[in-house]
Amino acid sequence: MAEEVYGTGQVRFVPMMPGGGPAKHFVDALNLPVILIGVNYAGSGPHAPNENIRLHDYQQGVDYLIQLLNAYARPSVN
Repeated sequence: MAEEVYGTGQVRFVPMMPGGGPAKHFVDALNLPVILIGVNYAGSGPHAPNENIRLHDYQQGVDYLIQLLNAYARPSVN
């Protein structure tokens, strides 16, 4: 599904531990799974004065999230 938005070979699954932010509370207190969807621009300087994101990258993130939420809204067939 993500490759429909970002292109074949452009998507990575990166497992991580929720160490901060609101995700930690869902995992620790509620014992719920969490999926974080990141949007970034590879040419940006993460956590630097020039950290930025391009509007195109942000729009792709919105498009992907719409597809993902629509997929979750469909009833599953068992």
